[in-house]
Amino acid sequence: MKTLSKGTLVDLLKSYRTETRQTDALEHFDTLGLPGNKTEQYRHFSIKPILAKSYTIANIPNVTPQSGEYIEIVDGVVVRVPDSITLTIETAPQFDDSHFDALYYAGHAASETCIAITVTNDVKIKIHHRITQSEALLTYRIALNVEKNVHAQVYETFENSSQAEGSLVLYGYDINVNAYATLQWIRNQSIEDKHNVLLGSHQITVADNAAMKLRTYDFGAGSALHLYKIDLQEHADLQSTHLVYATSHAARGNVLHISHRGRYSKSVQEAKYIINDHATGIFDGLIKIEHDAKFSSTRQNSKAMLLSAHGGARMYAKPQLEIYTDELEASHGSSTGQLDEKQIFYLRSRGISIIEAKKMLILAFAHELMEYVEDEIIIQEIETAFDVAHNSASKEK
Repeated sequence: MKTLSKGTLVDLLKSYRTETRQTDALEHFDTLGLPGNKTEQYRHFSIKPILAKSYTIANIPNVTPQSGEYIEIVDGVVVRVPDSITLTIETAPQFDDSHFDALYYAGHAASETCIAITVTNDVKIKIHHRITQSEALLTYRIALNVEKNVHAQVYETFENSSQAEGSLVLYGYDINVNAYATLQWIRNQSIEDKHNVLLGSHQITVADNAAMKLRTYDFGAGSALHLYKIDLQEHADLQSTHLVYATSHAARGNVLHISHRGRYSKSVQEAKYIINDHATGIFDGLIKIEHDAKFSSTRQNSKAMLLSAHGGARMYAKPQLEIYTDELEASHGSSTGQLDEKQIFYLRSRGISIIEAKKMLILAFAHELMEYVEDEIIIQEIETAFDVAHNSASKEK
């Protein structure tokens, strides 16, 4: 594999143009253009300096994965796979040619191979990502195919080594949930690192009579943004929940474009953001009901709690509906506020310290979305990650 030793993401893509690899993905990237601070989905993420930075671009080693209890991916390389999981490394990863995000195509063009996971039986899969390189550009794609009538759970976690900083991780999933199948995708992205940036650009198709539960838990002081293009076919069902706790100077959030393409499709989207210090929260949710999606239903709601006493915290919420048929049910809403002083006063009148009173109210705000997870062990891990983020923010004060 021929790569640069140093350069920006654009430098890497230029080198691949000379090799005429992933030409179609590069053409789509050129059409949309390199994202800047005026690009709608990155408007509040300060993407320009991230993409202008020069990174180390290393060769991807050939590694034979060992057997393990879960899938482990280190700097984009699979090093461990359970014997029960069908995983292959494929060339020329396929992509959706109607995605809204230029970095979706950049990720495909920069990834010579794709981690392909095929789920043929009911299973619970854990995928653990580890970042060990500093000042590195790490790009990789994962294709997940849940076959017909199969019920799967994917639990995704992240870890930065103590020495890794200043890297840009550009990764993402292409997911197919086939007819009558179900997928629960849980992401616990709780990294306290302040320097590495993670951008996830994803494409999901939920087929006829299939169901998808997307549960994301995103905590810490590092910057991260996930962008989703989700297509729902006839009688498809999507439940999407997002809990974000952003601290320090982090920018964290989710951008979702959900398209109801089939009749009787259904989506429910809930987002809760807790923004502390000088952090920024981003929720950009577009739900589109297409002409052929009669009798569909959708509900969208986002809530944000700003904790900064000096007004440094920022929340940018943009719920949107585009409706092209008359026969449907739809609602959306958004609210941003602070801790209720009356509730704090009530708790303090019962002998609870102000620090504990605030913590109790923050936990109560967040806990509803944690309870959507149907695995007690995972709930405990998410609660622990939430406590770490909250305690770290409290110490910084």
